[in-house]
Amino acid sequence: MAKIFLDSNILIDFLVEERGALNLAAVKLFENFSASDTICYSFGSISDVAYVLKKCYKISDEIILDFFSALSWTSNFKCLPLSNDGLSLACEYAKSELKSGRKIDFEDVLQYFCALEGGCEAIVTNDKTFPKLQIALKRTDANLEDYAPKQKI
Repeated sequence: MAKIFLDSNILIDFLVEERGALNLAAVKLFENFSASDTICYSFGSISDVAYVLKKCYKISDEIILDFFSALSWTSNFKCLPLSNDGLSLACEYAKSELKSGRKIDFEDVLQYFCALEGGCEAIVTNDKTFPKLQIALKRTDANLEDYAPKQKI
């Protein structure tokens, strides 16, 4: 029984066959979830994913709506919000990264803090720049390594 967060790119991989091996890996991931797993995604991912699917991949509104409707009716899939405190923490983290000269993807930062607030144990993402902090990162792309946070002693 795990609580797993899906990055927006995993939802896109699942729906877009043209993404080849990433699509197959995402489909396999979905098939391997157990009924006792809680699979989470952020509220913000819905509009991001819908936009990318429609504009970049010409996926129809009907398919997009059917997909998110199915997720909303599936008992172990949960859409997570981000609180004002979570947004504040995300902004603080992003600012500190920028001050350190590192580039950020604010969408990923928001998703990370959404997963953190939601109590997720792992995040599935293929984004190389996804924040590597307290939550394990799992990859479906064989070319990317998983990330395990350092254990506190």
